[in-house]
Amino acid sequence: MRCTPGFLLLMLLASDLPPAHGVLETLYTNFKCKCLKVISVLIPLQEIDRFEILPPGNGCPKYEIILWRKTKPPVCLDPQASWIKKLAKRLRKLKATPTPQASVIKKKDV
Repeated sequence: MRCTPGFLLLMLLASDLPPAHGVLETLYTNFKCKCLKVISVLIPLQEIDRFEILPPGNGCPKYEIILWRKTKPPVCLDPQASWIKKLAKRLRKLKATPTPQASVIKKKDV
């Protein structure tokens, strides 16, 4: 089988095209979300170790709330759940109230 220079050039150009899955990945942006399943069940404060709120971005179009529990595996919470909205409102209110400044006592030179 003889390969002509035109055929070799065509094969080189065809191998340089981007793969088709790259186009599909740009349309399907949910692949970078950390939360695949969310729960809206009320979790007692005694079980909560820490939590993290991730805003939309980096390929994930939605807010994500990840909650680490002391004795159980972490869970993803539904940001639309009523108890989470109330908790967020309270946290915003606590953050908005200014804390009183501590008074500074200067020593007098004797």
